[in-house]
Amino acid sequence: MKNAIPKDSREVVEMADVLKQRVIKGQPLVVTGKLDESMAKLHAETVNGLLTSTGRSVPVVHISN
Repeated sequence: MKNAIPKDSREVVEMADVLKQRVIKGQPLVVTGKLDESMAKLHAETVNGLLTSTGRSVPVVHISN
């Protein structure tokens, strides 16, 4: 790849911070794929954590495959 960023200069991004910023901006979280019971629980925990940390509603869009 011609425009690849060298491994040692890549910025480390915390997914939790990215999701929190999306919620603060009012952007929905988009989930794709099949949601089995374990994944649904994980998503619910994530949404509840974001709700608690931001005090804002968390819109979620699910696109199944």
